[in-house]
Amino acid sequence: KKLSAVTMINEQVPVEEITRIFCTQRQQAFELHSLSVKKCVLGVQVLLSRVVLLKDP
Repeated sequence: KKLSAVTMINEQVPVEEITRIFCTQRQQAFELHSLSVKKCVLGVQVLLSRVVLLKDP
């Protein structure tokens, strides 16, 4: 069962852990090089900060 970022935030999973899960999944799927992983990390962190802002007005 694949958790969404929002679900993980609601369950108070640390951002680093969410990022690692998402980006390693993606890395395995597409065999990304490290630059893409860094982009993924940034993207996840931006996404999470937005979700957190929406959750805590």
